[in-house]
Parts: sequence; C-alpha cells; structure tokens
Amino acid sequence: FTLKSIDGRDIPAVVYFSKSSWGTNLDRLQSKTTEVFHELESDYGPFPHPSITVLQAGSGGMEYCGATMTDFSALGHELFHSYFARGVMPANGNAGWIDEALASWRDGGYQTATSLSGTTGMSSHAYYTRTTDTAAYSFGKRFMSYMDGKLQDKGGLKPFMRFMVDKKVFSPFFIEEFVSEMSGFYGVSLEADFKQYTFGKGNNFSSSMKMNSEIHRKMSIEEMKNYL
Repeated sequence: FTLKSIDGRDIPAVVYFSKSSWGTNLDRLQSKTTEVFHELESDYGPFPHPSITVLQAGSGGMEYCGATMTDFSALGHELFHSYFARGVMPANGNAGWIDEALASWRDGGYQTATSLSGTTGMSSHAYYTRTTDTAAYSFGKRFMSYMDGKLQDKGGLKPFMRFMVDKKVFSPFFIEEFVSEMSGFYGVSLEADFKQYTFGKGNNFSSSMKMNSEIHRKMSIEEMKNYL
C-alpha cells in the first residue's frame, strides 16, 4: 500500500507477518503502521526514508532504516527508530542510549516529571563500547521525562527532537554534541543535568569532551595511508 507523506511524497509500504504470529492479520498490521506513520510525521516531520517495510515475527523487535522486524506491540517503538537511531544516529555507545530513552519515553506517552533520583554511567563507558546500556529503557526514559518537565516553559523536549531531525538526519552525533545542541536550542546550559544523571559519579563531562577531541582529531591523507 502507499502512505502520503506531509511533504507530498508517496511512501511505498509493505507489511508481512510470519505463520508463527498470532492475534493479527494484514489489515490490522496495515492500520497500525499507517497510524504510527502519521503520528511520527506529525511530531517529527517527513518520514526520512524512501519506503517502509514491517515484518511481524516473534517477540520484541529490531529497527532498520525505514523497516523493522517486530511484534505488534513494539511496532511504534521500532518505527520511531527510523527517526532516532536510523535517522539521527548515535556515533558510539555513549550516545547509543539516547534513541532508546527517547523511544521508551514515547512508548510511555511522553510523560513529564519534576524530579529524578539516582544516576547512571550511560554516557561514560569505555570509549569504543558499541552496545546500548540497558538503563536507557528505564532510567533513560525517566531522565527524558525529567528533562521535558525541566523545559516545559520552553515547550518541552519534542520541539528539540524535531529540530535534531531537521538538522542531523543521517548524521552521527556524540553525547557531547547532543548536550551542546540541546543547550543551544533552549538557550540554557544543560551540562550539569547530563553530568549528574548520565555520566555517573566521578565522571567529568569536560574531560570526556577532551578525550573525544584527541581521539578523533583530523588526520592527513598520508597519516591515514600509514594506518592502512
């Protein structure tokens, strides 16, 4: 079937379900895909991919670029990742928690919180970590609720998320860049919140930024050839 994007494109969509799936049919899957597509476009702008493919198979789910293999209940979560994860992309494991935290925040109905207790080290693992910190789904979700509450007088988090899609779609970002972009968008420094809740006790935001700068310094062509 075809979905009409808010930017005028006709987005081709295909849905499948495996024989092992139960409690669904193609019409129901098409209807849910259509509902989520229009919800996400309303919140975050035109769908960033040229097509949508959904395979309902088994439990849980996994996102791809404009596609997912998922169960019915996780369909919205996985298609959300076409904007954050497979749209606005984390550059490494220390930014990888953000899209899962945002997706989980959406799953919970974009709740707002006025306080938050505890801390995590989601943003301060060993530099080349590539796995997603599982705290993203629970504490990360609550952190986004807290940040939404903190920024309510400035419109909350969702306008910033749409801004990031507009500016950074298909571009990788580090956690430090995300914090910098958010602080610039709202005109207030938010480093202290990220340091307190996502860098863990004893981790230093500025030293992390320095490490990134040193490791990812720009190399000359000759230097790159030497590595090869």
